[in-house]
Amino acid sequence: MAASRIDKAGRVVIPLELRRALRLEEGGEVELVLSAEGVSLRKVAPEPDVTVEDGLPVISLGGDTVTNDSVLDVIDRDRGAR
Repeated sequence: MAASRIDKAGRVVIPLELRRALRLEEGGEVELVLSAEGVSLRKVAPEPDVTVEDGLPVISLGGDTVTNDSVLDVIDRDRGAR
């Protein structure tokens, strides 16, 4: 668990280890949810931009294009981490 203080403007700094774990970058969007237990913070996933190139759908998230090779790279890295 990480702790942070609230400044006069009501801002809270999200500790670096949490930003890295959630892949939060400057300008990224988060959602604050109030519940009986307190406040939860969640990363808001960008809406995918789907286009068609050479007759095939291409999905872009935040400017990063998801290709067959990039998906296979992620799968290989995940398998290697197990």
